[in-house]
Amino acid sequence: MVYAFMGLLAIELIQGALLPARTAVFSDIVSNTLGGVAGAVIGLGLRSAFSGRSRP
Repeated sequence: MVYAFMGLLAIELIQGALLPARTAVFSDIVSNTLGGVAGAVIGLGLRSAFSGRSRP
């Protein structure tokens, strides 16, 4: 979760610096972090679900 937050915070700051018409909002960072965490949880779940299968 910390990696998702730090990465997305960096992206928001870079976008705010390079795109003057764009404003970084704290809710963007929170929602993007939650999306990153949800993706990581789903990915780990899929990995564990398919890691026990034998290959043909």
